[in-house]
Amino acid sequence: MKSLLPSIFMPICAWAGVTAVMEPPMPEFADSESSALSAVEPLSASASELMTVSVSFRNAATNQLEVWICTDEAASRACRDVVLGVDEGRMFVGGRDAGSEMFDSAVLPFGQVVLDITARSRQLSGNALVGVSVNGTENVFAKLNVSASNPMEWRSLRIVSRGVIEETPSATISKSKVGTLVKLL
Repeated sequence: MKSLLPSIFMPICAWAGVTAVMEPPMPEFADSESSALSAVEPLSASASELMTVSVSFRNAATNQLEVWICTDEAASRACRDVVLGVDEGRMFVGGRDAGSEMFDSAVLPFGQVVLDITARSRQLSGNALVGVSVNGTENVFAKLNVSASNPMEWRSLRIVSRGVIEETPSATISKSKVGTLVKLL
């Protein structure tokens, strides 16, 4: 009788690259709004790909940050698939409608914050897995709400910054092809 050898499955990246770096300009007047827009190449249903949107910003009680993930290239509110943001220290998630925002009860730490949104397409099933983390820790509230979005339809990203801004937020969008390596022991 043959025994099956245990094996290890490890994700590997075939290629990776930074697609875009975004920085909204400093607002002309205190307590106003600025934004930056970038096109996004949607994930492919026919290949395993990983997209990461990493936003670094200073969280304070006097400012607001929004990340719009849109299904059109102009990143208009009408085609906004999901919005993820922080207002007065609390994370919120919303959809296309202006009044659809839901707020997390937890308050994020003030100071420098890194918000990561990841989406991974799965070649065999044709769907995608979405994750959200804040300062390296998974945020279940945001993940559950962003997961309803379809990364295969994402076409653009807009970063909107409002309030008294000490420094502008920055965002990096990267994309890579992902495979699986099977190592037999």
